[in-house]
Amino acid sequence: MAFATKSLVSTKSFNLRYNFLPMVSLNASIARNVYHPLHAKTIERQKEEERPQLIIDIVSTIKRTSPKAVVRNRSKRRVREATYQVLKENGYGRDGKAENGGKKDLVGTLAFFTTTETVLTPWEELKAEVRYGVGKWIVLRQRGEKIEGAGRDIKDKNLGEEEREGIVEEEEEEEEEEKDIKGEKDRNLGGEKREGVGEDIKGEEERDMKDRNLGEEEEEEEEEKDPKGEQDRNPAGEKRERAGEDIKREEEYIRGEQAKE
Repeated sequence: MAFATKSLVSTKSFNLRYNFLPMVSLNASIARNVYHPLHAKTIERQKEEERPQLIIDIVSTIKRTSPKAVVRNRSKRRVREATYQVLKENGYGRDGKAENGGKKDLVGTLAFFTTTETVLTPWEELKAEVRYGVGKWIVLRQRGEKIEGAGRDIKDKNLGEEEREGIVEEEEEEEEEEKDIKGEKDRNLGGEKREGVGEDIKGEEERDMKDRNLGEEEEEEEEEKDPKGEQDRNPAGEKRERAGEDIKREEEYIRGEQAKE
């Protein structure tokens, strides 16, 4: 209802909003869902907008009024009864019908949003607040802000429908935002998984690096062993060279002795 009405009066006991068309507060999700158990009742209530009348809608919420249902219901009864009495003082019935022929019927919507003070305010003071709000609305109605002609009726009716469509669009946007939040969580989860994969790859690279370092250390140890083996092989070669020289000297000695003979 807050989306299809304009603010009129704000007191300590209630916030009063209005519209010059009969507007019924409905749950858009129930109205769209044909399988909901309250769908038929909601559609039937919506048809009240087609009849020219004054609709008095009183909204009491847990947050603004009271978490107790008995308190919320009492606040609704007090505001509704005060509104009926004020309308009667101005010559109108409960549905806005003029009780004498000199006035036009009241057509539109008065939406009261109660507060915690609604049940605490003395009756006469609450009635005075309602009298001020309803009287202000009647003056606006009589001043020329009322519907005039069929064209104006169609225009205002379309405006009301556009406002209700705006409610549906806002609900759809909220659903999309919830989906975006869920998608963001999924993306974050995927990012965490990718980070985990990255850490696994990093761990494998570190293990490969350690293995390569270990292999290089083993190669260095083998290279350190090779010079020692080379030193072992060199003495054997020197021995073979000395033995060859000895054999050569013995052959020269034998040839010398043979030459003497």
